[in-house]
Amino acid sequence: MVSTSPLNEMALRKLRNKLAKIQLLLAEPDARMSSITKKLLHSFGFETIHIAKSGDRAVNIIKTHAIDLVITEWPMEPMSGIDFVSFMRTAEDSPKRNMPIIMLTGHADIAHVEKARDAGVTEYLVKPFTAKTLSHRIIQVIDNPRSFIRFDAFAGPDRRRRVPLPPGGTDRRLPAEEMEKHAKKLGDRTIYHVHGMDIEVRPPDYSLRQKLDDTAASDILNEENVRRAQEVLTHARGDFVEWVLVDLNQMEHAYEALAADLTDKKALDDLRELAFGVKAQAGTFSFPLGSEVGKSLVDFLHTIDEMNKFRLLVIRKHIDTLYVIFHQRLQERDAEVRDEIMQTLHALVHKFS
Repeated sequence: MVSTSPLNEMALRKLRNKLAKIQLLLAEPDARMSSITKKLLHSFGFETIHIAKSGDRAVNIIKTHAIDLVITEWPMEPMSGIDFVSFMRTAEDSPKRNMPIIMLTGHADIAHVEKARDAGVTEYLVKPFTAKTLSHRIIQVIDNPRSFIRFDAFAGPDRRRRVPLPPGGTDRRLPAEEMEKHAKKLGDRTIYHVHGMDIEVRPPDYSLRQKLDDTAASDILNEENVRRAQEVLTHARGDFVEWVLVDLNQMEHAYEALAADLTDKKALDDLRELAFGVKAQAGTFSFPLGSEVGKSLVDFLHTIDEMNKFRLLVIRKHIDTLYVIFHQRLQERDAEVRDEIMQTLHALVHKFS
């Protein structure tokens, strides 16, 4: 860890300035979230950060700028984050197939994680996030790059750090020495013919590390740097409360529309989207209970195939609870309060799902 004494302030600044050589692209549809995430990345030391609200816009930026690293959300329109990853990895006109891509998203379930992995994402980070968890993913990309593999319709980082083989079928993987028997060198590429398929492997790309004058990203994103960056999120709590209350008002309107017409699909979709935003972001700004309640509502809304007055009651209870949390700014998780709130909500969900 770098000391925080005044004598070392210059050393800290010098380390952070190295990150200015790396150009980032942040693909995030929510302008409020992209603004705060950009401030966080600036606090790490990154200076050039491009913003895109959709995957297609991200592709266009990469075609016209020397982007080194992408951080992307999943839900975006018209091109989603996962479609963006697939395009970058497999499209004939992809501007950079081996672009390091960090998926920063509210989708925490294993199905989304596996889909992102199989699309070729480099690192996956679930919202809510902290300066520490985001810095860890960036460090992995820069300090521990993986071989890049291509076969059939898949292209992406090798899921293993050493011996390349396609996603899936872990029981079919050959020992390293057996792999080498089937290898053919073509410049910087190695072609392995195993299990009836050709697998093209390129060695790890250390170009980002070289841009840092071969300084480890872990030395730059040290404990003190990350602590200071976390203060950006801490200071943004007030702004977050203001915007989440706006979202809750929109949630209220969607609820009223659904109450007036139980078949209103748009109102239900709006509720799902707004609840997902609360679930994904509240914990980042030190409202873990808000994130839990948001997740409970998201999970409930995705189990609904037909609305009725009892299910409306469950939605109403979740919205009212979120109002209390953010109006009273319940940031700290009191175990008894948390347990009472979540038990009440879970009982309603269980009864009326």
